[in-house]
Amino acid sequence: MRKYYPLSKSEQGIYISSLNGGDAYNLANTVNLGKEVTPEQVEKALQDVLAAHPYLFTILSNDEEGNLVKHIEVEEIHLPLEECKELDIESLPYEMLDRHLYRFKLYRYKGDLIFYFDFHHILMDGTSIKIFIDDFFSALEGKRLEKEVSTANDYKNLKEGGFGISLVKSLTEEVNYSYQDGHSIVSMSFAIGQ
Repeated sequence: MRKYYPLSKSEQGIYISSLNGGDAYNLANTVNLGKEVTPEQVEKALQDVLAAHPYLFTILSNDEEGNLVKHIEVEEIHLPLEECKELDIESLPYEMLDRHLYRFKLYRYKGDLIFYFDFHHILMDGTSIKIFIDDFFSALEGKRLEKEVSTANDYKNLKEGGFGISLVKSLTEEVNYSYQDGHSIVSMSFAIGQ
């Protein structure tokens, strides 16, 4: 039996703003993994990260009384691989109800493996993107990930502003992360309200 949770005030606000369409709340990212990493390694690492953070499987829906609620619905992840001559990734708006609020895909571009991931802001902010990226690279290196001990659902009774604080410096800037092994990550954030 599913356990349903109410949305926080912040989540309700993001949800209502998202109904206008557009990709303002998409947190789309690409990671160039080079030529040595295989699609199977990426898929396994992603599955490990999602198993450690089951909140990412959150789905919004309406309950029997029509109230907007959320629940966790785990699914198996498979990453499609697309060979491409040009890397032109479009960030699309999310259908907000009864679907997972993430997208994953692999691209082979000029011989390099590119990992694309996109989360709706209702699931992620700047802090949680960094945690996802760090855990992804740890899993890719074969390290065991610790499962999260609490999720946003555990904080549903906190006062407004008690969770979901984003540490993103600016929603319009590109943020580049570099890791010791030479992988680079470009986080593409989109300005709210544009």
